[in-house]
Amino acid sequence: MDQALQFPVLAVREPLVLDQELHHRGQRPIKRPLEHSAKLGAPRLHVVDLETGKALQKIDVATYVASSASVYENLVYLGDHDGRFSCVDLQNGAISWTWTNELVHLPFLASPSVTSDRVIIGNEDKHIYCFNREDGGLKWKFNTGSRVHASVVVAGRNVLSANLRGDLHILDIKNGTVHWSYELGSAVTGNPAVENRKFFVAASDGYLYCFGE
Repeated sequence: MDQALQFPVLAVREPLVLDQELHHRGQRPIKRPLEHSAKLGAPRLHVVDLETGKALQKIDVATYVASSASVYENLVYLGDHDGRFSCVDLQNGAISWTWTNELVHLPFLASPSVTSDRVIIGNEDKHIYCFNREDGGLKWKFNTGSRVHASVVVAGRNVLSANLRGDLHILDIKNGTVHWSYELGSAVTGNPAVENRKFFVAASDGYLYCFGE
């Protein structure tokens, strides 16, 4: 990819542009109106009717949850402050599976991105984790070199990540192999955005960076 172009940031902290190939925080193209909304309230997952605001479910899931959950069909994916990553089934109101790094218990502050068969999230332990969406099996992990607060973005077979050291990586969604990397030198806490073979990242140095063809 070409060298970054720099544009002064005016009032944009987390630019977000979605296209058909992009999965961001678990969102998918919606073919019917949403009936329910899932939100987090420590330590419960609240399911609310979108039209009436009536509480439908309260599911005990974890300790404090700092980030947004991601929803795929009737499944909710979320990471908590104790380092657990969980899948919750809204139909039966129970946790389907949970993954924990037994060596360290550092928080998940980013939100997960979900595809048809995988769910991917960054952690304070500097790693990006890719799980089997159905059973929680760990597919691969990648050490970014610094803590991860920004949610990863999936575009086709590519996973775009950013960390607090300002390192950008494009990883292969199949095995976590690094296809491309770049050092901004400034922390990234907001989520990247992808559009028309370009991606955009806002850094703490006050610039919006654009990469691509």
